[in-house]
Amino acid sequence: MSTPFEIDGLRVGELIGAGSWADVHEGVRVETGEPVAVKVLRPRVVEDETSAARMMQEARLCWLLDHPNVVRVYDWGLHPSRRVYLVMERLHGETCEERIRRAGPMTLRATLDVARGVTLGLLAIHQRAVHRDIKPSNVFLCREYADHRAVRILDLGIAALPTNDPERLVHTEQGEVVGTPSYSPPERFRGAPADIRTDLYALGAVLYECLAGVAAYSGHPMHVAVQICRATQAPTLDRDDVPDGLRALIARLMDPRPEARPESAEEVLAALDALEERVDIERWAARHSAHGSEPAAIASTAESFLAAVLRTVMQHFHPDHVPHEIRVAIDAISRLSSQLERAQAARDEAQEAATRLGRALHAQADELSGRLRSANSAVAAQRALLDGAATRLHALRGELDGIDGLFAMRADAFESFTRDALERARSLTEPMETGGAQGRQVRERLTELDGLAAQRAQFARMELRTREELEAARRGLAERMAETGALRRALTAVEVEKMSALFLREGEARAQAEEAERLHLDRQHARQAIGLLMHRMLFTD
Repeated sequence: MSTPFEIDGLRVGELIGAGSWADVHEGVRVETGEPVAVKVLRPRVVEDETSAARMMQEARLCWLLDHPNVVRVYDWGLHPSRRVYLVMERLHGETCEERIRRAGPMTLRATLDVARGVTLGLLAIHQRAVHRDIKPSNVFLCREYADHRAVRILDLGIAALPTNDPERLVHTEQGEVVGTPSYSPPERFRGAPADIRTDLYALGAVLYECLAGVAAYSGHPMHVAVQICRATQAPTLDRDDVPDGLRALIARLMDPRPEARPESAEEVLAALDALEERVDIERWAARHSAHGSEPAAIASTAESFLAAVLRTVMQHFHPDHVPHEIRVAIDAISRLSSQLERAQAARDEAQEAATRLGRALHAQADELSGRLRSANSAVAAQRALLDGAATRLHALRGELDGIDGLFAMRADAFESFTRDALERARSLTEPMETGGAQGRQVRERLTELDGLAAQRAQFARMELRTREELEAARRGLAERMAETGALRRALTAVEVEKMSALFLREGEARAQAEEAERLHLDRQHARQAIGLLMHRMLFTD
């Protein structure tokens, strides 16, 4: 449990993550209620100017990039304790490292999504810097999405910027190795500077770990460095369902020779596009292998199945003599493709709407939670006020009882004195002056009793006022408790509405996904029909 605090319009709460030199807390903007994450430099490294400079460099770089696959930084500043802090987007999900540790090796589809998301993020980062620390713990998977949009690259604190870049705040000494050994290429251990191929090697190591469930190289950092430097080829991936194209891509990315790796993230992205297209065709051919392998062979070298069929048709037939069955099949595929695109767009729109609704409901729930906390604080203050009033009333009651006792004692004494005075007056024969002295004593006693009576009346009025304050405090407490109950009921209603809306959106998205899958299957069947028709027309005597 960490102690909440406020700074620059932010309420900073629980610890949600920790690194080697900074902690990440959940936070909320006080004015808008927007949830954020606040990354704060740890107290033990406050005096380390390099760590503070790295955080400032990370803030400026992320703010300049503003890419959907790189964690966003909204603001940064200096804590009163001289600790640098960043205000970042609040992410919900888990890192690749946590996902692999929890569920083991990832599916082929999930791995391809990670590959595309990280590559797109690196494509943006490489316009200005080299990340130098791509690894599973720095790749975050948001649970709001189920494709490459879920990927966020984290922690650009040790990114290397060009020497003349105005955002460069940290200088790395020649030969200094930064990053994580298991995901660093061999040339880095030999003192070579980091470049784009450094990040691409790390990307290959991340994809290897996603598919294998373990890192390609593990153990003591020194042992890992020796293994990587001695390697003469990329590590072999032992998994049967990985396509050859993906194996080849990972092998290129993790090649010990820098010149053998892809030269840019654009090249990796093009390879992923071709790979995903080839995977889709191979899956179709596997499902329909009972009809023979010729249709898949016709389309295996084409950029897409439909483009291969159209090109084959145009090569063997005059445009005016294309068989009617093929024209009908091609028209059917075109219509199904359009329907599939519309269904996928509708599904994406529904997912976006569900995401927006979830965020709005989260914000409303956070606002109600804030009001509930305020109401609870007010109730606590009223309780404290009530306890104080009760304490004062108890003290006044004690003082009043003491005055009543003193008044009774004085009254008894006065009554006894009066009786003695009367008896003496009857028996005395002394001069009237003596009687006059005793009369003065009686008047003094009467004056003293009058003062005691006035003091008693004053304390009675104080008791009445205190009782009125106590009653007002009780009424205020009742009102605050009623308001708290209303807020709790409203918060419960919002949670129920939120769950109902999310279930509804989830049902709609599932129905649209099923419709998109059905259209996809129809399109595949039409493609199969075209392939079989082309096979009969081109290869049948």
